[in-house]
Amino acid sequence: MDQESNQSRSSILHIRGVGSFNKAATLQYRILSIGFDTLCILAVAIVGLELIKIPPIPCFATLALIISVPFLYVFLQKRFFGTTIGERIWHLKKQGAVGSAMSTDGTVVLRQRDHLEFFEKLNSIFLTAITCAIAILAVRFEIVKNPLWLHAPSWNIEASIPQASDQWQIMPIFYHLGTLPIYFQNKPILYSLTYKYGPPKKFIGQMVLTLKDPSTQLIIEGPKTPDNIGTREEIKSCFLQNSASFSCLNERYRILKRHLEELENDHFTGPFSNNFWHISWFQVTNPSLTEEDQAQGVYLMASGRKIEGDQWIQDRFILMNANGTQQTIILNREPNSVGSQAFELATQTVSSLRGFRSLDAGKAWVNRELESVNLNLVGTNPDLPSSAVRLAELAKIQSLLIAKISVEPGSFDSYYHLAGTSLILLNLHALQQKAPGSIPDQTITSYETNARENILASYLFARDVLPTDPRNTQIEKMVVEAKGEPKGESKGVEYQLPSVQSLTGPNLQSN
Repeated sequence: MDQESNQSRSSILHIRGVGSFNKAATLQYRILSIGFDTLCILAVAIVGLELIKIPPIPCFATLALIISVPFLYVFLQKRFFGTTIGERIWHLKKQGAVGSAMSTDGTVVLRQRDHLEFFEKLNSIFLTAITCAIAILAVRFEIVKNPLWLHAPSWNIEASIPQASDQWQIMPIFYHLGTLPIYFQNKPILYSLTYKYGPPKKFIGQMVLTLKDPSTQLIIEGPKTPDNIGTREEIKSCFLQNSASFSCLNERYRILKRHLEELENDHFTGPFSNNFWHISWFQVTNPSLTEEDQAQGVYLMASGRKIEGDQWIQDRFILMNANGTQQTIILNREPNSVGSQAFELATQTVSSLRGFRSLDAGKAWVNRELESVNLNLVGTNPDLPSSAVRLAELAKIQSLLIAKISVEPGSFDSYYHLAGTSLILLNLHALQQKAPGSIPDQTITSYETNARENILASYLFARDVLPTDPRNTQIEKMVVEAKGEPKGESKGVEYQLPSVQSLTGPNLQSN
């Protein structure tokens, strides 16, 4: 009888203990629930930084987020559920029912379950571990691996002495002078302009060198300097010392903000995108130049996988001259042998650069180079040299004209001749295709789009620079002809090759 009574009492106690909360929560369970909630708050705050586009640096917006997320997280859950997620995960609840949480002495008491099965404890541990892993990944991708916080080592690039050759050409690019490529994998590189309103008061937005195809391009941007930044030496100190001070983090953010936003627009670079970042401070060490004239700045590299699935790499050399003016050389490439060759070419270009405080040196140099071009090697006369030779000379002339535009964005003549030489390129291809027994030249064919883009961009820039010049009508006719099928000769377009002097002269009249 007594034995049956004891068994019955044991069963009753067991059944009651499964769902009862008679024990005060131990310190261990309180810490575990608070830890779980802290991890959730951290993860939510970091996702909030990404969604609201707040930089992970000390600022008013970050402070507001840090204060509001914990408050809303706790307040909303306590208000509507009585307990937080962490307390529910670890089976804690307030004294009594929701709304009657006070103990007899008026204090809030957290209770824990009288009895927890092994698998219930295991489930709580598992959910806490998963939340911890998510929070760690969020911190890693959004803060630890963020270029704003990455250590920037020094990268000393050995200088190469600028020398003109069959493969390279000395020319100015805005506030720097150096050698730029005119061939890649034995094929001429044609330079093109991208239209964006700016000249004559502002620089052109960018010049594009298509090395292989649209996936392998070298883009040279015009000067774009953020407001309210320090001197070049102050910026250099912030990147090299990896200072986490308020001023340095904000300085880094002002320098990199535009570049990070453009990368995010072109590629998926969110906190969980599994991209690789590298950042360093590069300097071209040239003993023959003073520290002031040596090309230097921030090198930023990002690599990953596009939303479409293709792998990509982008390198950015953010050049800063002694005045603090910034211009960027961007290389888009793929992780293959062609991409590696393109990176070597871009690095060699940077290694040849010399910075200047003004544009005067670049203007003088490009005018001398334009005076030396051989205009007898271009044109559409069948008696002229082979199409490959004429294409190479056209590429040289066009690269010099675009270089001149980079230092003299208000030069109407440069836009006019860029459009004219691009039209010659289109007609050169048409003549080659019509020649008896000719084999289609895929090299020239691939440049038709480039030539058409240059004609259209030249027309838009020229109209902005000098809308009253009568030669705008001629360029407009070139645009119309370029949109059609090239016939090998210009119909209704009066453009002819200029004299050498008129390529550099300021008062060119139509021929």
